[in-house]
Amino acid sequence: MPQFSIIIPVYRVEEYLEKCVDSILAQTYKNWELCLADGSDDAHAYVGEYCKRLAAEDSRIVYQKLAKNEGISGNTNECYKL
Repeated sequence: MPQFSIIIPVYRVEEYLEKCVDSILAQTYKNWELCLADGSDDAHAYVGEYCKRLAAEDSRIVYQKLAKNEGISGNTNECYKL
């Protein structure tokens, strides 16, 4: 079974990230990894807390807090590196 990566650049997200992750976790195909690169600021620290909890609960989920927000393109590029 080939493994594939799902990349999500994260920035100040709320309910949609949780719905997206729930959808991924509900898939019947299990050989995937979810890469989350978080450019959120300190005012949105709950995003990182949520992502860290996900990564701790499922080894297929990789999370990285970015030093700063690089916009959707830059944050996506950071996801590729994961």
